Amino acid sequence: MKSKISIILLPFLFLFSGCAYYNTFYNATKFYKDAEKERKKREKTQVVELSAEEEEQLKKTGRSGADEQNRAGQQEMQKYQQAIERASRVLEYFPESRWVDDALILLGKCFYYRRDFKKADRKFDELMQLYPNSDFVPEARLLKARTFIGMENYDIAEQQLTDLADDENVPKRVREQAKYELGGLYLQKQNFVKAAENFRSSSRSADDKLIQAMSLYRLGDCLIRLKQYEEAPEVFRKAIKEAPNEDFNSQAMFKLAQAYSLSGDYDRAIKTFRSLLSKEFEEKRIPRIKLELAENLRQKGDLAEALKWYDEIIELHKRTDASARAYYALAEVEEFIRSDYKKAKENYDLVRSEFSSSLIAPRAQERSNNIRTLLELRNDIARLEGKAVDTDSTSEAGGNGKEDVRDDGPIEMSMDGMWVNYIGRDRPPPITLTDLTESDRLRQEAAKAKELESAALGDSTATDSTKLAAVQVDSTQLAKQAEEEKLKKEKELSGKFLSLAEVLMFSFNLPDSAIKYYQVVVDRHVDSTQTARALYSLSYIYKEVLKDTSLSKLVLQNIVELFPDTQHAEGARKILGLPLNADRVDSAAVLFQQAENEIFEHQNYTLAFAIFDSVQKTFPTSDFAQKAAYAKAWYYETSLFRLEEAVAAYESLVVRYPDSPLINKVKPKLAAVDQVRKQKEAKEKAIADSLAKIEQVEKDKLAAAAKAETTVEDSTSGDLKPPAEGTLNGAGEQSNLTLTKDSTKTNEAAPPQSRQNAPNVVEGDSSTTVTDSLKETSSPAQPPAENGVNSSQDSSSSAQPEKNKALRTPTQNQPGTTNNKIK
Repeated sequence: MKSKISIILLPFLFLFSGCAYYNTFYNATKFYKDAEKERKKREKTQVVELSAEEEEQLKKTGRSGADEQNRAGQQEMQKYQQAIERASRVLEYFPESRWVDDALILLGKCFYYRRDFKKADRKFDELMQLYPNSDFVPEARLLKARTFIGMENYDIAEQQLTDLADDENVPKRVREQAKYELGGLYLQKQNFVKAAENFRSSSRSADDKLIQAMSLYRLGDCLIRLKQYEEAPEVFRKAIKEAPNEDFNSQAMFKLAQAYSLSGDYDRAIKTFRSLLSKEFEEKRIPRIKLELAENLRQKGDLAEALKWYDEIIELHKRTDASARAYYALAEVEEFIRSDYKKAKENYDLVRSEFSSSLIAPRAQERSNNIRTLLELRNDIARLEGKAVDTDSTSEAGGNGKEDVRDDGPIEMSMDGMWVNYIGRDRPPPITLTDLTESDRLRQEAAKAKELESAALGDSTATDSTKLAAVQVDSTQLAKQAEEEKLKKEKELSGKFLSLAEVLMFSFNLPDSAIKYYQVVVDRHVDSTQTARALYSLSYIYKEVLKDTSLSKLVLQNIVELFPDTQHAEGARKILGLPLNADRVDSAAVLFQQAENEIFEHQNYTLAFAIFDSVQKTFPTSDFAQKAAYAKAWYYETSLFRLEEAVAAYESLVVRYPDSPLINKVKPKLAAVDQVRKQKEAKEKAIADSLAKIEQVEKDKLAAAAKAETTVEDSTSGDLKPPAEGTLNGAGEQSNLTLTKDSTKTNEAAPPQSRQNAPNVVEGDSSTTVTDSLKETSSPAQPPAENGVNSSQDSSSSAQPEKNKALRTPTQNQPGTTNNKIK
């Protein structure tokens, strides 16, 4: 009977379990479809792309524009999570059902759109391994490649997408989606040719309208980056027709207007921007549209109308990227059109204060710095030439009020490295020196001589030949000094001309003006290094700008012939294909290596140090001279542990080679030594103060003991009455009693010799070094006995007073002064 009942109930049990399984998967599918509706709704309304400034802001927070666009909302995330929970039950309770592959692909999608890429990748792998013939495998391959993009593993993603796009067995829909994803990957890598190729294919064949529209948009962007401006407008017009939403339409129109502008069709660009401005619904885009409109008006030549728009942007859209760029545009107008560098600099400086996060801010700061340098150089040249300094001057020659109208075309600065490293310009001398002319300087010398003469003569009008000889001005010495100052001034002026030429060439792209000032330096020929540098720059301009290779080669040959020992001659040899000096045997290098071998192989530091000294003396300009000085100090410090010699050697290196790159290693060491010195000085002063207090206490105790002694003597001399107040002995002094030998049995204390032996280190004693003082005070002071004598001191130390006397130099001890040497 029971078996019959079981047979009857078995079909119902299978039916019930099948219904339970189907209901679970049905609910999972339902939640997934609800989440998909939210996702597609979000994608239709999301921003197509962020501005460069918005992308930069996201990078600072560790995010990207793609992350923001693909980030699901809270409700969408909840729907995906509910779908994951239901689909997971199918895998757990019904692993043998025919819906498992459906559940796996659904789980993978949910994890992917929730941006849990590792779990998504795992589910796609399970699907392809367990069900290789499933219809979901092509889609799983596409989504798996996308997960690698999400995990920023772009190389694997590129390979998988390429394989998928070339696989003819994969449905066309999946292949075109793979090409679209591949195009985005190439766009991210800035491979615009391959990106355009894939976007062009997906724009023609994609079934998804959104993918088709986005492919056209991206294709147009690639064409602009490839400078194919003629084709780009037509592509953007097609993208506008396929626009899935208003946001897409607005950004596509913006790109279309930019394409018109880049192709030189400013009228169409202006018209498109005006039309876009009239219908733009996104308020934050309005300032940028106005800015582009103003830029195209300026390019067209309608400067007055463009300036009105710049002013409106600054007035109505404060503290925005557009207003910062408006200030930058005004600065360019002042610099390049009106040649008013002062006003240009003011506007460049306003860019950063207006919107510091603008990508144009660093460029504005650079332009401002260049203008400041230019104006300062012109003023310096005018001052050195004895001309009036005009801070508002914008002339090319520094104060003549005339603008240089020569054609200075822009330079293509894309060559493989510069020929000369133009850094570390000489700093100008102090203003107190540069402001004086030669006449002023001579008058100062004469005035000083006259003051000395007056001081020597005093109020007397008599002529003292000896005093006059002491203060007489040496005309020969003054003439020599005047000649030296003249040469120094000429060298400084030549350096200013050289710096001005470099600024005009490499900061303002004005090669003709740069040639003028380089030629000035060559004609003056004040300094060989400066002249070689000017000639080297001229050869570069002749070759790269004027395309005159013959003249450039001739200049390089002159550098090698006239200035063979300069670094520019070495650069010229390299360009001309001549043997380099660096390739020749360097005697300094050989000696340096010999010294190193003496240390490494024989530990002969004496001979090695002698060789190091020889390198510095024989080859003072060689890099190995600096290395030898540093090596000697380093071995003193780390191998021989002779720290005093090491410090002296490091200090000598800083003095002899102030521009050496090794100074950066030495300065921290010397700073640490200086800190230790200061600590020792402070400690020495504290010890001296403590000893002075101890000595004073000793003196006070001895004085008290002497007074007590006098009192005891009076008490033992009999029944004596105290003398009357003011009673004196015959010598005019108060009488004193003399102690007998027996008086030592009483409580008196005779002045012991140790009264003079108490430690007495006077602050500022120049005869005692810090090391000696620390040694003398290293043992703790013994407390004095009641009678003023140290318990540890014995009467035989008769030489001690002389030693303490030697420590004291009262005539040299001035309060608050020290002259201690540090070992």
